[in-house]
Amino acid sequence: MSTYHNEKSVGTKVFMDTFKGHPTFGIWKIDERGAKVGKTPVICFGQVKAKAILDHIDEIQSWVEEQESNRRTTSSNPIDLNSATPEQLQQLQLLLSKMQAK
Repeated sequence: MSTYHNEKSVGTKVFMDTFKGHPTFGIWKIDERGAKVGKTPVICFGQVKAKAILDHIDEIQSWVEEQESNRRTTSSNPIDLNSATPEQLQQLQLLLSKMQAK
């Protein structure tokens, strides 16, 4: 997505539009006045993709939850296995078992 560094986003908002005569559903970052931020939406799609998303909404929700869970359990600092605490080793085992289950 293309946004400018001096523009501040406070959330997202849906804007309906058209592309080549076809209706589109776009989700845009917005500023404090509710105006679009940037030149392109976070995501934009038409009816065919919207139907596909709805057909798989439960899987999308599960995937998002899994990614958020992985982010919380994954440290941005590498673990030195020789000096890792039992807690860190347990987190690593949990993460590895999740990866193997896929």
